[in-house]
Amino acid sequence: MRHKILFNGLLYAPDGTGISRYAEWLVKEFVAGGYAVDILLRDDYKQQYEQYDHVLFAGRDIHSSGQRIITEQWQLRKLYRQYDLVHFPDYATPVFTKTASVASVHDLSMKTMRQQRTWKQNVVKNTLLQNTVHRSSGVLCSSEFTRQELLNYYPQLESRSQTVHLGVKPSQLQEWSQATLQTWQLVPQQYILYVGTLAPHKNLVPLIQAFGQLGRQGYMGKLVLAGGKGWMYDDIFAEVARLQLQQRVVFTGYVQQDALETLYHFADCFVTTSLYEGFGLPPLEAMIREIPVLVSDIPVFHETVADCGFYCNPKDAEHIADKLMLLLSDKKQKNVLAAKGMRRAQQFNWQRTAQETWQFYQNIMERQVN
Repeated sequence: MRHKILFNGLLYAPDGTGISRYAEWLVKEFVAGGYAVDILLRDDYKQQYEQYDHVLFAGRDIHSSGQRIITEQWQLRKLYRQYDLVHFPDYATPVFTKTASVASVHDLSMKTMRQQRTWKQNVVKNTLLQNTVHRSSGVLCSSEFTRQELLNYYPQLESRSQTVHLGVKPSQLQEWSQATLQTWQLVPQQYILYVGTLAPHKNLVPLIQAFGQLGRQGYMGKLVLAGGKGWMYDDIFAEVARLQLQQRVVFTGYVQQDALETLYHFADCFVTTSLYEGFGLPPLEAMIREIPVLVSDIPVFHETVADCGFYCNPKDAEHIADKLMLLLSDKKQKNVLAAKGMRRAQQFNWQRTAQETWQFYQNIMERQVN
């Protein structure tokens, strides 16, 4: 008997980042691989996907996370009842449906980083996670680090959870226009690149302080912070102003994929000083493009980056500066790391993510039958 499975792709959104990109690449791999999975998308993607029989559309405008959550939690209940299993690509499975579900948990920041979020974020996220823990048939985690954190709080998920790493794609561009760099007055190989949201757990203030120290040591390049505003970010801009680095720290805001590809391609190196990640795609995106990386000495990067990058104490601006200067000044070491990094990043691919996700579905269906 063939089971009916639905992948809820409403998180796949124009200008999406993070989990949205996870949803995007699973959608693309499920379609390209001909998997027997129905896919639910926003109406924005009708022109791109309406020729595929297994793709459905929400039939309503979704322009905010609030609208998406209401749609998923309440308005699609009848649709879910048509399926044996529905996969939600984050932790928020519906409260008002009895259909078997799979959730993807990408981090436990709602537990471990409560002080870095607003009270409203904490209440909503923890309530939805509790529902998922008690009602879901299975939980996919994007790293073993995240899975072990989840089990620390909810050991009852041991038999219902599995780690499936995310993937990373090489650059799809054949040519990179330096005109994109001119938008921000950048010069190739004369800037340090960070990619990610401006948010407290990204820990950007020590990075800015470290960059200020680099300038005093003779580094004349710029620091590019490529990503949109998240929450509680005022101290980031305040620190740039305090150190009078307004001409050397570039805030790009959200950038489209082609522009992001160009920023990666011409970067001198990549850096993240995040205090917490559940997986962390940007370092691997840099690595697969042969850009050497400096990352925080936190557990998940030892799982993903392994020994293919430099590590720093994310709370110590002087240590960050020292490691950046070492990376920037040693061309031979940069080349070694770039080559190792690319080989390492190639181990993470979306085809395997889709295959392992599909097999997880099958395992759940078999358990329910037995």
